[in-house]
Amino acid sequence: MQIERAESVLAGGCDSPVRSGWSIAVPMFLQSAANGAYAYDERGRRFIDYVMAYGPLLFGHTHPRLVTGLDSLASRGFV
Repeated sequence: MQIERAESVLAGGCDSPVRSGWSIAVPMFLQSAANGAYAYDERGRRFIDYVMAYGPLLFGHTHPRLVTGLDSLASRGFV
């Protein structure tokens, strides 16, 4: 699983205390996909993303217009 891989290259296996689960004593959540308000784990289970960090709060995950626009910029060398 990807959790073992993450633990081998990141201290504690995660770069975020929110996603790590440390503060509430639950296993780390490893997101493999996301769409709209939902995040999915490696097993395909769907979760409502109540954290919505780094932009999804405004537009949702993988908003089609943002994906198209950002892909266009990246193809021209802008990041």
